[in-house]
Amino acid sequence: MDVGGDRAEYPFQALLRERNSAARFVHTGVESATERYAPATAAHPCAVFCMDCIGKPKKMELYEWIGPPVEVGQFVLFLARGPTR
Repeated sequence: MDVGGDRAEYPFQALLRERNSAARFVHTGVESATERYAPATAAHPCAVFCMDCIGKPKKMELYEWIGPPVEVGQFVLFLARGPTR
């Protein structure tokens, strides 16, 4: 999840876990001192739900390698087409 300044991440996590209890979440796009604590899996996400990508080309470019973006209202979902790198 790339939440940017939005804090509405928890309802989305709850909804996804209701459908798939095995879902795991890692914050991506972190640009602060805490990024050094990111697990190795953060470099190879199977999807990124970006709450702060609309209208921000740099954010869109950051995740375009995952797969084509799907805009959902003010959010963008990047979903891997196959095995992640």
